[in-house]
Amino acid sequence: MNHDSRIFPRYVTKAMKIELFIDGEHDPETIVENVSLGGIQISSEVMPKAKGPVKAVLKLGTQEFNLSAHSVWGQPLSTGEDSRYSYGFRLIFDKQELYKRWLTFMKALHQYQSTQDKKA
Repeated sequence: MNHDSRIFPRYVTKAMKIELFIDGEHDPETIVENVSLGGIQISSEVMPKAKGPVKAVLKLGTQEFNLSAHSVWGQPLSTGEDSRYSYGFRLIFDKQELYKRWLTFMKALHQYQSTQDKKA
């Protein structure tokens, strides 16, 4: 039995040039690993400071998304000198227009991934 409660698929984005600002701070070593309709997963050299809601800005090319998010999990990927952490955020949409823009972005990622899958 599958215990994954995820309704919407994740779209791998780690190869995309996405910038992420969390509460106004940008770490160029942070990688947006994947996104879904309800959240984002990132990896970084540091654990997130905020445990509660955060303001996040995700930039991809000329597109910019101002998001509210809540950190829901975090775990170490590696330890030692090259330590990295992976953590996930649940997205909170305060306004319907923000949700609609994000949904349009998800549809575009779906089309892109479908095209890439057909090429492989």
